[in-house]
Amino acid sequence: MYEERERFSVRDVILQIILVVLFVFLLLWLFPTKSYVDNKVGNTLNPINQQLFSQNINTMKEAATSYFTTSRLPKNIGDKETLTLGDMLDKKLLIPFLDSNNNQCSLTESYVEITKMDDEYILKVNLSCSDNSDYILVHLGCYSYCENGLCEKQEETKPVVKPTITQKYKYEYELVTNGKWGEWSSWSNWSKVKVDKTDYRNVKTKNEKVITGTETIKVGTETITKDAKENVNYYCPKGYTREGTRCTRPVTKTETIDATKNAKDNCPSGYTLNGNECSKEVTYLSSYKKGDYVKTVYNASSVPKDTNKYFYKEVGADYVYACEGSCAFKWVYTYEVYKSTPVYKTKVETVAKNTTTTYSCPSGYTLSGTKCNKQVTTTQTINASKNVTYSCDAGELSGKSCITYKDKYETINIYETVTYYSYQERKYISGERKIVWSTTKNDTKLIEQGYKLTGKTQKI
Repeated sequence: MYEERERFSVRDVILQIILVVLFVFLLLWLFPTKSYVDNKVGNTLNPINQQLFSQNINTMKEAATSYFTTSRLPKNIGDKETLTLGDMLDKKLLIPFLDSNNNQCSLTESYVEITKMDDEYILKVNLSCSDNSDYILVHLGCYSYCENGLCEKQEETKPVVKPTITQKYKYEYELVTNGKWGEWSSWSNWSKVKVDKTDYRNVKTKNEKVITGTETIKVGTETITKDAKENVNYYCPKGYTREGTRCTRPVTKTETIDATKNAKDNCPSGYTLNGNECSKEVTYLSSYKKGDYVKTVYNASSVPKDTNKYFYKEVGADYVYACEGSCAFKWVYTYEVYKSTPVYKTKVETVAKNTTTTYSCPSGYTLSGTKCNKQVTTTQTINASKNVTYSCDAGELSGKSCITYKDKYETINIYETVTYYSYQERKYISGERKIVWSTTKNDTKLIEQGYKLTGKTQKI
């Protein structure tokens, strides 16, 4: 009897240890750590953030596709046209949007850029925000299916037939003998972790709407009117120069006076006035004289006359009978040839004097007949004409006012229905617990033996 009681006590201890280990495992499964819960919440919100980012980048794509009409497209292959997010807002192509952190995306690092290719255009849409930064590439062209000229290229896709895979599971059954269930515990705190109902666990649920994010929407437009800036401009007629509020121009007129009369006696060029006559000494060629001896000429029919080159001197003459063609007596001469040296003499030549009348002008005047003319310039001054215009540093000019439009926005909450779970448990006191796995959750053979499903499953 003692040995049987001792053996029974050891078995009870082992069973109790197993039950404690299973209980601890059950608590870890039912009450995950905070980091696990945070990760689950983060994984739930990330798709919402990603969806908001995708919506914003798609909004930029649609606005750029509408803006780049034929006249705004790059002309040559490789040319690019770029619009920053700030440019797109200035051109009213879209309204401001916020990221998941309720911040405005970068107005300079966010942009759209279209590039001319061989037969189409590549549109790059880059969005840089505080929670994400990424870009997409879109093929644009004038395809046969485009309704309004330029549109996005539609890729032909073939349906992919995925094989149907049936996942198989095995199910846990338990049989508890020689024991009883204890009292139910208090209800646990509400949690978003799903809990299934079993024989040892009661579960209750409630649904609540919780805020999972925010969205900024446009609720209207506010008109702001301010006085325009007054700009006063002065202008002058053609030919005038503006000096402040006055216009000036130079005016030239001719001033005329009588010239001064001047009488003067004068002589022809080279003559000198002597009393009432004009005289000059004139040198003339009187004769030639012989110079250096050149030669002697015999039997000449005559003696040449002196020239400015040669001087001829007769030194002999004979009366001779000669037959040249016919026979007769004739004179023949002998003369010497010398180089000529001219002999010059001078004489005084006189002519009557001339009296001329001239006119002269003071310095700065120009002589014109018996008159003196001078150009005199004066300055003519008149009042400048006044022109008043209005301008705006920002907004649209309307008369004397500047009108701007400011969009009104309101941030609203995004709700999601969340199911919360609370449970109470009870323990099976003493007894023996047997665990069996089956490939079906309606194993009649096990059920007839008293086994019950625990709610646990495993993939096969």
